[in-house]
Amino acid sequence: MEGVTQPAVTQLVNRLERRGWVERHTDERDARAVLVALTAAGQAALDSVRAEFRALLHEEMAALGDDEVETLAAAVDILDRLIDQIGGARRLPGWTGTRPTPSRCWLARRAGRGAPRTTAAVELTARAAWTA
Repeated sequence: MEGVTQPAVTQLVNRLERRGWVERHTDERDARAVLVALTAAGQAALDSVRAEFRALLHEEMAALGDDEVETLAAAVDILDRLIDQIGGARRLPGWTGTRPTPSRCWLARRAGRGAPRTTAAVELTARAAWTA
């Protein structure tokens, strides 16, 4: 993580571990390294935060004008194309493939387009935000 000190990351992992959201494991290939894994409770917390965020996002998106929705839909298409070009989303650990989210489906319908073809931009952004 660029711009984040090692002590800050350690403190963050300590807090997440105290909450029961992550657990540490020794890396069998490198005893100097510690691997951090999401627990079932951590996954549940993440799912809850994502659901709350989606609900808030839907509420805010409903207030957008038609021109703003069309601009946003075009931006998502551009991001999808760029991600496809670099292949970044497919290299992410745990990448699950393509699956349109409710927000993207709503945006596509509101903009008068078909269903979105991937969630690469959404997944990439979510993973970046979770790991930051």
